[in-house]
Amino acid sequence: PRISPDGRWIAYVQVTIDRLENTYQRNIWLAPVGGGQPVQLTRSGKDTQPRWSPDGGSLAFTSARNEKSQIYLLRIREPGGEPRPLTSLPNGCHSPAWSPDGTHIAFLAGMNAAERQREDQGQEEPRPTDKLEGKHRKERKEHDETQRWDPRIVQRLPYRTGTGFLDDRFTQIYVIPVSEENLSEPTRPRRLTDIDADHNPPQWSPDGQYLYTARIGDPRRDEPWRWSNIYRIRVSDGAADELTDESFSSSAPLPSPDGQWVAYIRFPRERLSERIARLAILPAAGGQPRDLNLELDRSVADFKWLPDSSGLVCTALSWGN
Repeated sequence: PRISPDGRWIAYVQVTIDRLENTYQRNIWLAPVGGGQPVQLTRSGKDTQPRWSPDGGSLAFTSARNEKSQIYLLRIREPGGEPRPLTSLPNGCHSPAWSPDGTHIAFLAGMNAAERQREDQGQEEPRPTDKLEGKHRKERKEHDETQRWDPRIVQRLPYRTGTGFLDDRFTQIYVIPVSEENLSEPTRPRRLTDIDADHNPPQWSPDGQYLYTARIGDPRRDEPWRWSNIYRIRVSDGAADELTDESFSSSAPLPSPDGQWVAYIRFPRERLSERIARLAILPAAGGQPRDLNLELDRSVADFKWLPDSSGLVCTALSWGN
Protein backbone atom coordinates (compact mmCIF):
# COMPACT_ATOMS: atom_id res chain seq x y z
CA PRO A 1 0.00 0.00 0.00
CA ARG A 2 1.11 3.54 -0.86
CA ILE A 3 -0.59 6.49 0.85
CA SER A 4 -1.04 9.71 -1.12
CA PRO A 5 0.83 12.82 0.10
CA ASP A 6 -2.44 14.44 1.26
CA GLY A 7 -3.36 11.29 3.21
CA ARG A 8 -6.68 10.75 1.43
CA TRP A 9 -5.98 7.74 -0.84
CA ILE A 10 -4.17 4.41 -0.79
CA ALA A 11 -2.77 3.04 -4.04
CA TYR A 12 -2.28 -0.72 -4.03
CA VAL A 13 -1.89 -3.73 -6.32
CA GLN A 14 -4.74 -6.22 -6.45
CA VAL A 15 -3.79 -9.71 -7.60
CA THR A 16 -6.42 -12.02 -9.10
CA ILE A 17 -6.20 -15.42 -10.80
CA ASP A 18 -6.84 -15.82 -14.51
CA ARG A 19 -7.84 -19.47 -14.62
CA LEU A 20 -8.26 -19.54 -18.40
CA GLU A 21 -4.69 -18.33 -19.03
CA ASN A 22 -3.32 -20.05 -15.90
CA THR A 23 -1.67 -16.86 -14.70
CA TYR A 24 -2.07 -13.90 -12.33
CA GLN A 25 -3.58 -10.53 -13.13
CA ARG A 26 -2.12 -7.50 -11.33
CA ASN A 27 -3.88 -4.14 -11.48
CA ILE A 28 -3.60 -0.90 -9.51
CA TRP A 29 -6.54 0.30 -7.41
CA LEU A 30 -7.26 3.32 -5.23
CA ALA A 31 -9.04 3.06 -1.89
CA PRO A 32 -10.19 6.10 0.15
CA VAL A 33 -8.49 6.22 3.55
CA GLY A 34 -11.76 7.07 5.26
CA GLY A 35 -13.53 4.05 3.84
CA GLY A 36 -15.66 3.60 0.76
CA GLN A 37 -15.64 1.90 -2.61
CA PRO A 38 -12.17 1.27 -4.15
CA VAL A 39 -11.56 2.48 -7.70
CA GLN A 40 -9.70 0.46 -10.33
CA LEU A 41 -7.08 2.56 -12.13
CA THR A 42 -5.39 0.12 -14.52
CA ARG A 43 -6.61 -2.92 -16.43
CA SER A 44 -3.66 -4.39 -18.30
CA GLY A 45 -3.22 -7.19 -15.75
CA LYS A 46 0.53 -6.50 -15.61
CA ASP A 47 0.82 -3.41 -13.40
CA THR A 48 2.79 -3.13 -10.14
CA GLN A 49 4.83 -0.76 -7.95
CA PRO A 50 2.60 2.35 -7.76
CA ARG A 51 4.49 5.44 -6.54
CA TRP A 52 2.89 8.82 -5.78
CA SER A 53 4.41 12.01 -7.11
CA PRO A 54 5.28 14.47 -4.30
CA ASP A 55 2.31 16.70 -5.20
CA GLY A 56 -0.07 13.73 -5.33
CA GLY A 57 -1.15 14.54 -8.88
CA SER A 58 0.39 11.52 -10.61
CA LEU A 59 1.22 7.88 -10.09
CA ALA A 60 4.31 6.28 -11.55
CA PHE A 61 4.07 2.51 -11.85
CA THR A 62 5.74 -0.46 -13.50
CA SER A 63 3.90 -2.31 -16.25
CA ALA A 64 4.74 -5.20 -18.57
CA ARG A 65 1.76 -4.50 -20.82
CA ASN A 66 4.10 -4.36 -23.84
CA GLU A 67 6.19 -7.42 -22.92
CA LYS A 68 9.17 -5.68 -21.30
CA SER A 69 8.44 -4.01 -17.98
CA GLN A 70 8.55 -0.21 -18.32
CA ILE A 71 7.64 2.78 -16.15
CA TYR A 72 4.35 4.56 -16.88
CA LEU A 73 2.78 7.77 -15.61
CA LEU A 74 -0.91 8.22 -14.83
CA ARG A 75 -2.45 11.61 -14.02
CA ILE A 76 -4.74 11.07 -11.03
CA ARG A 77 -6.33 14.52 -11.39
CA GLU A 78 -7.56 13.65 -14.88
CA PRO A 79 -10.12 10.83 -14.39
CA GLY A 80 -10.26 8.38 -17.27
CA GLY A 81 -6.88 9.37 -18.65
CA GLU A 82 -4.58 6.81 -20.23
CA PRO A 83 -1.17 6.00 -18.72
CA ARG A 84 1.75 7.18 -20.84
CA PRO A 85 5.09 5.35 -21.05
CA LEU A 86 8.00 7.19 -19.46
CA THR A 87 10.70 4.67 -20.40
CA SER A 88 11.49 2.43 -23.35
CA LEU A 89 14.54 0.40 -22.34
CA PRO A 90 15.48 -2.74 -24.29
CA ASN A 91 15.59 -4.98 -21.20
CA GLY A 92 12.84 -3.25 -19.24
CA CYS A 93 13.10 -1.46 -15.89
CA HIS A 94 11.52 -1.28 -12.44
CA SER A 95 11.63 0.28 -8.93
CA PRO A 96 10.66 3.90 -9.73
CA ALA A 97 11.45 6.56 -7.10
CA TRP A 98 10.36 10.22 -7.39
CA SER A 99 12.80 13.02 -6.65
CA PRO A 100 11.65 15.27 -3.76
CA ASP A 101 10.74 18.08 -6.17
CA GLY A 102 8.84 15.75 -8.52
CA THR A 103 10.94 16.61 -11.60
CA HIS A 104 12.81 13.30 -11.97
CA ILE A 105 12.36 9.59 -11.37
CA ALA A 106 15.20 7.22 -10.50
CA PHE A 107 14.85 3.53 -11.36
CA LEU A 108 16.71 0.26 -11.99
CA ALA A 109 17.35 -1.42 -15.33
CA GLY A 110 19.41 -4.48 -16.22
CA MET A 111 22.26 -3.98 -18.72
CA ASN A 112 25.41 -5.95 -19.49
CA ALA A 113 28.80 -4.40 -20.22
CA ALA A 114 28.42 -4.46 -24.02
CA GLU A 115 24.96 -2.87 -23.85
CA ARG A 116 26.24 -0.16 -21.53
CA GLN A 117 29.11 0.57 -23.89
CA ARG A 118 26.76 0.94 -26.86
CA GLU A 119 24.54 3.17 -24.77
CA ASP A 120 27.49 5.40 -23.82
CA GLN A 121 28.45 5.68 -27.48
CA GLY A 122 24.92 6.70 -28.44
CA GLN A 123 24.37 3.65 -30.61
CA GLU A 124 20.64 3.10 -31.00
CA GLU A 125 18.86 0.49 -33.04
CA PRO A 126 16.79 2.16 -35.78
CA ARG A 127 13.05 1.78 -35.53
CA PRO A 128 11.50 -0.95 -37.71
CA THR A 129 9.95 0.31 -40.91
CA ASP A 130 6.80 -1.75 -40.40
CA LYS A 131 5.18 -4.32 -38.13
CA LEU A 132 6.60 -7.29 -40.07
CA GLU A 133 10.17 -6.06 -39.74
CA GLY A 134 9.61 -5.51 -36.02
CA LYS A 135 8.35 -9.09 -35.69
CA HIS A 136 11.39 -10.51 -37.51
CA ARG A 137 13.78 -8.37 -35.48
CA LYS A 138 12.22 -9.60 -32.23
CA GLU A 139 12.50 -13.24 -33.33
CA ARG A 140 16.15 -12.73 -34.31
CA LYS A 141 16.93 -11.22 -30.88
CA GLU A 142 15.27 -14.12 -29.10
CA HIS A 143 17.20 -16.62 -31.24
CA ASP A 144 20.53 -14.87 -30.67
CA GLU A 145 19.93 -14.70 -26.94
CA THR A 146 19.16 -18.43 -26.81
CA GLN A 147 22.31 -19.23 -28.79
CA ARG A 148 24.40 -16.99 -26.55
CA TRP A 149 23.62 -19.24 -23.57
CA ASP A 150 23.97 -22.61 -25.29
CA PRO A 151 25.81 -24.11 -23.54
CA ARG A 152 25.50 -22.10 -20.33
CA ILE A 153 28.89 -21.68 -18.65
CA VAL A 154 28.57 -21.13 -14.89
CA GLN A 155 31.38 -19.01 -13.45
CA ARG A 156 29.85 -17.54 -10.31
CA LEU A 157 27.53 -18.29 -7.41
CA PRO A 158 24.63 -17.98 -7.25
CA TYR A 159 23.99 -18.90 -10.87
CA ARG A 160 20.20 -18.80 -10.67
CA THR A 161 17.35 -17.50 -8.52
CA GLY A 162 14.29 -19.69 -8.08
CA THR A 163 13.73 -21.39 -11.43
CA GLY A 164 15.40 -18.66 -13.51
CA PHE A 165 19.05 -18.46 -14.49
CA LEU A 166 21.07 -15.32 -13.80
CA ASP A 167 22.73 -13.81 -16.86
CA ASP A 168 25.38 -11.16 -17.44
CA ARG A 169 22.97 -8.23 -16.97
CA PHE A 170 23.11 -6.28 -13.72
CA THR A 171 20.66 -3.66 -12.45
CA GLN A 172 22.02 -0.15 -12.98
CA ILE A 173 20.63 3.13 -11.62
CA TYR A 174 19.07 5.55 -14.08
CA VAL A 175 17.46 8.98 -13.72
CA ILE A 176 14.89 10.37 -16.13
CA PRO A 177 13.21 13.80 -16.19
CA VAL A 178 9.43 13.93 -15.86
CA SER A 179 7.92 16.44 -18.26
CA GLU A 180 4.46 17.04 -19.65
CA GLU A 181 6.03 18.24 -22.91
CA ASN A 182 6.66 15.99 -25.92
CA LEU A 183 4.39 13.29 -24.52
CA SER A 184 4.49 11.32 -27.77
CA GLU A 185 8.20 10.49 -27.43
CA PRO A 186 9.73 8.80 -24.35
CA THR A 187 12.43 10.92 -22.74
CA ARG A 188 16.00 9.64 -22.76
CA PRO A 189 17.14 8.45 -19.29
CA ARG A 190 20.64 9.00 -17.91
CA ARG A 191 22.57 6.12 -16.37
CA LEU A 192 24.53 6.90 -13.18
CA THR A 193 26.29 3.56 -12.59
CA ASP A 194 28.53 1.32 -14.69
CA ILE A 195 29.60 -1.85 -12.89
CA ASP A 196 28.83 -5.57 -13.13
CA ALA A 197 26.89 -5.60 -9.86
CA ASP A 198 23.21 -5.36 -8.94
CA HIS A 199 22.10 -2.21 -7.12
CA ASN A 200 19.45 -1.87 -4.42
CA PRO A 201 16.44 0.31 -5.37
CA PRO A 202 17.62 3.95 -5.19
CA GLN A 203 16.56 6.28 -2.37
CA TRP A 204 16.70 10.07 -2.84
CA SER A 205 18.28 12.40 -0.32
CA PRO A 206 15.78 15.07 0.86
CA ASP A 207 17.64 17.78 -1.07
CA GLY A 208 17.53 15.75 -4.30
CA GLN A 209 21.29 15.91 -4.83
CA TYR A 210 22.13 12.28 -4.01
CA LEU A 211 20.82 8.77 -4.39
CA TYR A 212 21.57 6.10 -1.79
CA THR A 213 21.91 2.47 -2.79
CA ALA A 214 23.78 -0.72 -1.92
CA ARG A 215 25.78 -3.10 -4.09
CA ILE A 216 28.67 -5.52 -3.92
CA GLY A 217 32.05 -3.80 -3.61
CA ASP A 218 34.06 -6.29 -5.70
CA PRO A 219 32.02 -7.75 -8.61
CA ARG A 220 34.37 -10.77 -8.84
CA ARG A 221 33.17 -12.15 -5.50
CA ASP A 222 30.57 -14.87 -5.22
CA GLU A 223 27.52 -14.66 -2.94
CA PRO A 224 26.98 -10.89 -3.25
CA TRP A 225 24.78 -10.67 -0.13
CA ARG A 226 27.95 -11.26 1.92
CA TRP A 227 29.80 -8.29 0.42
CA SER A 228 27.24 -5.53 0.05
CA ASN A 229 28.19 -1.91 0.84
CA ILE A 230 26.26 1.37 1.07
CA TYR A 231 26.97 4.02 -1.57
CA ARG A 232 25.98 7.65 -1.98
CA ILE A 233 25.75 8.65 -5.66
CA ARG A 234 25.74 12.28 -6.78
CA VAL A 235 22.91 12.78 -9.27
CA SER A 236 24.66 15.51 -11.25
CA ASP A 237 27.61 13.37 -12.39
CA GLY A 238 27.25 9.85 -10.95
CA ALA A 239 30.23 10.19 -8.57
CA ALA A 240 29.92 7.51 -5.87
CA ASP A 241 31.11 7.55 -2.24
CA GLU A 242 31.38 4.25 -0.36
CA LEU A 243 29.95 4.85 3.12
CA THR A 244 30.51 1.47 4.82
CA ASP A 245 33.56 -0.75 5.31
CA GLU A 246 34.34 -4.41 4.62
CA SER A 247 33.62 -5.69 8.14
CA PHE A 248 29.83 -5.78 7.61
CA SER A 249 27.44 -6.65 4.80
CA SER A 250 25.20 -3.58 4.49
CA SER A 251 22.03 -3.00 2.47
CA ALA A 252 18.66 -1.20 2.21
CA PRO A 253 19.77 2.40 2.93
CA LEU A 254 17.02 4.90 3.84
CA PRO A 255 17.85 8.62 4.41
CA SER A 256 16.14 10.44 7.27
CA PRO A 257 13.63 13.19 6.37
CA ASP A 258 15.98 15.87 7.72
CA GLY A 259 18.83 14.54 5.57
CA GLN A 260 21.25 14.04 8.46
CA TRP A 261 21.22 10.23 8.77
CA VAL A 262 20.99 7.04 6.78
CA ALA A 263 19.35 3.99 8.33
CA TYR A 264 20.21 0.57 6.93
CA ILE A 265 20.52 -3.15 7.68
CA ARG A 266 23.90 -4.76 8.34
CA PHE A 267 25.36 -8.15 9.29
CA PRO A 268 28.87 -8.95 10.57
CA ARG A 269 30.53 -10.78 7.67
CA GLU A 270 32.06 -13.40 9.93
CA ARG A 271 29.50 -16.21 10.49
CA LEU A 272 26.91 -14.01 8.81
CA SER A 273 24.12 -16.59 8.80
CA GLU A 274 24.26 -16.92 12.61
CA ARG A 275 23.78 -13.19 13.32
CA ILE A 276 20.71 -11.03 13.77
CA ALA A 277 19.97 -8.33 11.20
CA ARG A 278 21.17 -5.09 12.78
CA LEU A 279 19.30 -1.85 12.25
CA ALA A 280 22.01 0.78 12.09
CA ILE A 281 22.34 4.49 11.36
CA LEU A 282 25.30 6.52 10.15
CA PRO A 283 25.79 10.19 9.15
CA ALA A 284 24.48 10.94 5.66
CA ALA A 285 27.96 11.74 4.31
CA GLY A 286 29.56 8.73 6.03
CA GLY A 287 31.05 8.18 9.45
CA GLN A 288 30.80 5.89 12.45
CA PRO A 289 27.67 3.69 12.38
CA ARG A 290 25.55 2.94 15.45
CA ASP A 291 23.47 -0.23 15.94
CA LEU A 292 20.00 0.31 17.44
CA ASN A 293 18.63 -3.19 18.12
CA LEU A 294 21.41 -5.10 19.90
CA GLU A 295 19.72 -4.89 23.32
CA LEU A 296 16.43 -5.90 21.72
CA ASP A 297 18.21 -9.01 20.35
CA ARG A 298 15.77 -9.36 17.43
CA SER A 299 16.37 -9.17 13.69
CA VAL A 300 14.76 -6.13 12.07
CA ALA A 301 12.77 -6.88 8.92
CA ASP A 302 11.36 -3.54 7.70
CA PHE A 303 11.77 0.01 8.97
CA LYS A 304 10.65 3.60 8.35
CA TRP A 305 11.71 6.97 9.73
CA LEU A 306 9.40 9.03 11.89
CA PRO A 307 8.49 12.29 10.09
CA ASP A 308 10.61 14.39 12.47
CA SER A 309 13.66 12.07 12.11
CA SER A 310 13.72 11.45 15.87
CA GLY A 311 13.43 7.67 15.55
CA LEU A 312 12.48 4.67 13.47
CA VAL A 313 9.48 2.35 13.43
CA CYS A 314 10.30 -1.24 12.55
CA THR A 315 9.01 -4.78 12.39
CA ALA A 316 11.18 -7.41 14.06
CA LEU A 317 11.29 -11.20 13.90
CA SER A 318 10.49 -12.81 17.27
CA TRP A 319 10.09 -16.54 17.92
CA GLY A 320 8.94 -17.27 14.40
CA ASN A 321 6.59 -14.29 14.16
